[in-house]
Amino acid sequence: MPQAEPASVAPLPCRLREGELEVLLVSSRIDGSWGLAERSLPPGESGGQRAADAAYSAAGVRGPCVAWRRCPRRSPRLGARPKSALVEVYLLHVTREVERYPERGKRRRAWLPLAEACQRLARQPELSALVAGLEARDLPELPRERNPQPWRRRRDQPPIVCLDLDDTILTRGDEPLPGAVAACEVLAARGCRLVVSTARLDPIWAGSPRAGRIQARLEELRFPIAQVCADVPPADLYVDDKGWPFTGNWEALLDEARARLARGGRLRLSLALAGCLMGPTGEPLPGARETHAELRSLGAERIISLGNFRPELTPDERVSAARAWLTRAGIDPSRVHPGKVSSHLYVDAHAQRFTGSWQATLPAVLARLT
Repeated sequence: MPQAEPASVAPLPCRLREGELEVLLVSSRIDGSWGLAERSLPPGESGGQRAADAAYSAAGVRGPCVAWRRCPRRSPRLGARPKSALVEVYLLHVTREVERYPERGKRRRAWLPLAEACQRLARQPELSALVAGLEARDLPELPRERNPQPWRRRRDQPPIVCLDLDDTILTRGDEPLPGAVAACEVLAARGCRLVVSTARLDPIWAGSPRAGRIQARLEELRFPIAQVCADVPPADLYVDDKGWPFTGNWEALLDEARARLARGGRLRLSLALAGCLMGPTGEPLPGARETHAELRSLGAERIISLGNFRPELTPDERVSAARAWLTRAGIDPSRVHPGKVSSHLYVDAHAQRFTGSWQATLPAVLARLT
């Protein structure tokens, strides 16, 4: 007799920590007991996607997910007789764990070694037996990072580091952040050409006395800055307090977008065309089109930044070429802009997040430039 199809799926998030296998259990929203985030499986729906969505919603984890084993178990429900069910357990090899997720506050979550997890699953002996037999070789392989190819300048040119202005090298009151001048001096001594790109020089600032004083203020503070501009120029590295270093992990960006939108308000993203949407061969990077559509459905404003895209063209030619490529790729942004627009996140393969301390940031910048 053929085996019955599973009525539901359940993700079993796993990780290797210092060589020891651990699993992530979550508490039930009904009675607080420990177990897995079980979900019913509608006909025709992908069990793997259903399990992955359950893992994110209930525990805030992401990773590759594969079917593992089917588990007969009895699912108790308050106020009703226990029902028999066949559950397809999916192993999820965790690559990312976030603090904000849909069921946060409704469940507890706990990373546990296998022996302790089995103890907490004592009320579910079939599932406990499955967990006891789990081995590291059962975990799905982690995907190789699809790091976009770095922008390459000509060999006779110095490395270019593009710096944000506000909250990266200057305060909002135009005072230098601690260690900023010294960090810039170190970079200049290493042969780097330092450029400041700021949204203060966006056309909305035209005629502003504050914008006109930027260059003079940087010179007064003895910053070794070669250029101050409104454009986002080609560079080896973009250092920004709102920088998002893109490594090909679109799920991480979507998680960040959802978390920010959940807190309310607008979300404006600056997405680098070259290295973020467009790969080194000129084709859309895997997932770029689908993720952009998802960001649009979430209500995020999407500004396409031209940074390292076709630097040999004039600004107007770059914008026209970018729009033509986006149309061919089936990507519909909010707008294309050659300069820096004030945004909540600057997403770029060459971004370096400034976390508030130049003592911590400078070594990371130097490491990425070598």
